[in-house]
Amino acid sequence: MSTPDAKRVKLEGGGADAMAVDDTQPGHSGGDQQAAAAAAAKEAAPKCTREQMQSYYSRLFPAQQMFKWLAYGNDSSVPGADPTFTQRRELCFTLEGDIFARYQSFATSQSFASALATKVPTKIDIGPVYTVDPRQRAKYAKDFRPVQRELVFDVDLTDYDDVRTCGSGGHICGRCWPLMAAAVVVVDEALRRDFGFRHVCWVYSGRRGVHCWVADE
Repeated sequence: MSTPDAKRVKLEGGGADAMAVDDTQPGHSGGDQQAAAAAAAKEAAPKCTREQMQSYYSRLFPAQQMFKWLAYGNDSSVPGADPTFTQRRELCFTLEGDIFARYQSFATSQSFASALATKVPTKIDIGPVYTVDPRQRAKYAKDFRPVQRELVFDVDLTDYDDVRTCGSGGHICGRCWPLMAAAVVVVDEALRRDFGFRHVCWVYSGRRGVHCWVADE
């Protein structure tokens, strides 16, 4: 989620009260080089202003479609749907200043879209579905636990550093990207044929690889 030596304040769902500070110390493996390369790439990437991000969330971000996907049919238009399902899903926002705000939850796509336009997160992490609304976890401390989560695979080009010859770490080019295409074909075939999964979704990770989301019951 962050580089080994990063410190990020973790906030409650309301985004106001500090919970803890992540001060994990860096390790002593080759991962330090990868972390340094990732940090350098992040620093070199074009920066968006808050106004640009706000415009993106207000005008372009598919909040309604994303909310519908994460609801899995649990909305008021579906007979027998669980009306509490979407509110029990945790979303985590990384806010400006690298502040990590956990336990965000939303009952409607409209409230989700409004929060995005207001808080303007630089990153959104999708968490599990809990027994209760994560914003109400203090009231149900003994019963608060995750009950559902997609099966997610993360495939990065760094996994192929021992075989690719064009670069390593955060390096990405047209010569090494076909490795990702091959990984998608192999893993997708195994998931469907060997394990019987049917609801498989592949997406670009945003940096140097792909994510596979499996949503079968």
